Amino acid sequence: MACEVYRWVTVLCALTYIFGTLTVSVDSCLYRWWTEEEEVAVQNSLPKIRITATSYIPVLVFVNTTQRLHTVDDRFLSVAIDSNIIRAKWKGFDFNSPKLKTLAKALVPTILRLGGNDADFLIFNATLQRRLPNQTKPSPSMIQTNRTTMKSKRDKARVKKMKAKWETNFTMTAEDWDNINKFAIDVGWQIVFDFNMLLRNDTSWDSSNAELLLKYTRERGYNITGWELGNEPDQIYLHSNITISAEQLAHDVIGLRQLLDTHGFQESFLIGPDVTNPSPGSVPAEFLQRYLRSCGNSTFATTWHSYSVNGKHTSVDKFINADIMDSLKKEIEEVAKYIQASRPYLPKSWIGETAGAYNSGAPGLSNTFVGGFLWLDKLGLSAANGVDLVIRQTFFGGYYGLLDKNSNPTPVFWLSVLYKQLVGPIVLNVSSTSPDLRAYAHCTNNQTRYYNTGHVTLFVINLQQESHILLTLTGDLAGKKIFQYLLTPNDKKNITATEVDLNGKLLQLTEKDTLPIMKGKELSPHEPITLPPLCYAFFVIDANVTACYQ
Repeated sequence: MACEVYRWVTVLCALTYIFGTLTVSVDSCLYRWWTEEEEVAVQNSLPKIRITATSYIPVLVFVNTTQRLHTVDDRFLSVAIDSNIIRAKWKGFDFNSPKLKTLAKALVPTILRLGGNDADFLIFNATLQRRLPNQTKPSPSMIQTNRTTMKSKRDKARVKKMKAKWETNFTMTAEDWDNINKFAIDVGWQIVFDFNMLLRNDTSWDSSNAELLLKYTRERGYNITGWELGNEPDQIYLHSNITISAEQLAHDVIGLRQLLDTHGFQESFLIGPDVTNPSPGSVPAEFLQRYLRSCGNSTFATTWHSYSVNGKHTSVDKFINADIMDSLKKEIEEVAKYIQASRPYLPKSWIGETAGAYNSGAPGLSNTFVGGFLWLDKLGLSAANGVDLVIRQTFFGGYYGLLDKNSNPTPVFWLSVLYKQLVGPIVLNVSSTSPDLRAYAHCTNNQTRYYNTGHVTLFVINLQQESHILLTLTGDLAGKKIFQYLLTPNDKKNITATEVDLNGKLLQLTEKDTLPIMKGKELSPHEPITLPPLCYAFFVIDANVTACYQ
């Protein structure tokens, strides 16, 4: 009887293996802390989803262990710090904090993107000893007016509403630049810096301020991994009275590439153009297509931004919604189509800025256990569909930060650290027999001290609100030794809990502000894995998988 069941399982998994799934949408991001009144109002309005369990659902999972689906960058999970924090004089961010450095080191290897909307208002001044007050907007003689991107009455209405909020220029001093570089060197991060694209001579980019920064950087001996020019150029008219065409931006980027080579940064790469929400038929998608036609081989990676929901108008159920998760795949496919059309250059595909919710995140959601559902699924789905790197907005700042405003870890930070420790760059194809179990698989990170080459890391999300899932591995992984890393809210039945348990034990820093040792729990290889409702987990399977060997 057992043999018959196993044969049926194998056939069923082979059939389900041919089907795909997957995820999300995008928008521009405004970085700031909400007022206390706004936060309280939103939290009080959120419906509470309590975890209850009344049944068990058997689910089979099959992983193709013989063939690689994709190989991502070793720095696949990277982070951002918004340029707004420089305008805010690094409020709350202590460069010398041993605790902050410990938390940052836990995410190595990683790229730090220093950019965002405020990057297009940042002026570098190497000789200034103190930061000047906010300066004035660019003068009309310095701008290009071009309203071709405003396709609808909705766009025009948004511009009218945003005019009152148009940003002003601000200064990044040499001390600012020194501090972030020294911090990155101390923790092992690699910097990507976003230049101000709104500094212009008529229609062309004025590179003089960038040259000052490049010269200073070379004098100080800082090794900057990458650069970009501008943030969300398809929506820049929402923040200023300047618009820039895709072709003009591509021309400017080609000029920036030449500038980098001239100043000794031949090894630094360029990324761009950081458009928002490039869904099929959208203005951002059209902008991206035109940009890639014009930029030649100047960019190493094509970047775009992805957000799932509006942080000011969202709810708990949207963070555990499979349709919202699946919407990302259309954008990934749209970007891939334009990249393929750019042959022979074929730049990599990076999600250059992302979180669950834009508008600084959603208080009471983004910074709680439920914030991990969209994040973990985005990581899994992106890698499975050919994205090479994903940059989390943010490491620090806003409600979508991996750390809160007191530099304490959020549940999503702990999730990200486990991902770093357990998930390697080689992506495998995986399928399950239930749409409520989101499942992804990679070869295990063999740089960890715990596991060797050949192991597989399966990470899953149980979207069932009222049922446990009984997960059974099939095929080559059946009957293998398993190590479980189960993440559940510390407040057992509240998915908006601000603390998280690993295998039933609270994750928290030690008394010396160091990370705890996060070990897996060994499970019986001959029994189904039990997943409680509304949880996510990693499973390391002790196997000698062919696809995991280089």
